[in-house]
Amino acid sequence: MARIQLLARPRVRPEERGGFLVEALVVSVIVTFALLGTLSVIGISTQQRNRTGERSQLNDAIDADLAAIEDRAADLTCCTGVCRLGLAGVTTNNTAPFTQPCHTPNRRDDRYFYPQLDSDALTAGSEAETVDALCREPVRGIISDAVLAQFNALTVNGALTRAGGARTTIVRLNSVQNRLGYQNILQVTYTDTTRGNAVVRVARVEPPMARFCP
Repeated sequence: MARIQLLARPRVRPEERGGFLVEALVVSVIVTFALLGTLSVIGISTQQRNRTGERSQLNDAIDADLAAIEDRAADLTCCTGVCRLGLAGVTTNNTAPFTQPCHTPNRRDDRYFYPQLDSDALTAGSEAETVDALCREPVRGIISDAVLAQFNALTVNGALTRAGGARTTIVRLNSVQNRLGYQNILQVTYTDTTRGNAVVRVARVEPPMARFCP
């Protein structure tokens, strides 16, 4: 009768057993670091997406707020020789005695901005000459203190506040850059209140009326 011989299982020496454990531990450490690295990359990517979304919202809010300022700037008229905001606006510069109403309420019409004729022949000088003088006035120009106050009285767009933004005081550009001709341009600065009031945009607004200045 044939005898069946069983093959003996090879014996693993203790030092080899320890080697297997070290290899398994090394693999475990490598996998752990790989997972941590992946999670870190995902976290950074998520933060970047969130910041991009927040910045996009802030920029959209700034655009909307700035559009309101530009629209108000389009109301600035000196057609009577007295520069003010809008036909129904309060007179904000008393340097000229002219009271002739503007020739048109349509600000798409050049006659809305600049005097077309001298409506008061009894006074020295003409309305046009008075406006030209206001344009050249080195400190305020056509934007008097009262006109500037009206710009700053504009309500800040609610979306700007919700997005963590703020609008600083609107100023004449010549108060920042002491150069003749800059008194007829507004400078509007926006900051990010969530990042230490860091400046995120500085915009310049030139009222259409300023383009009629010589």
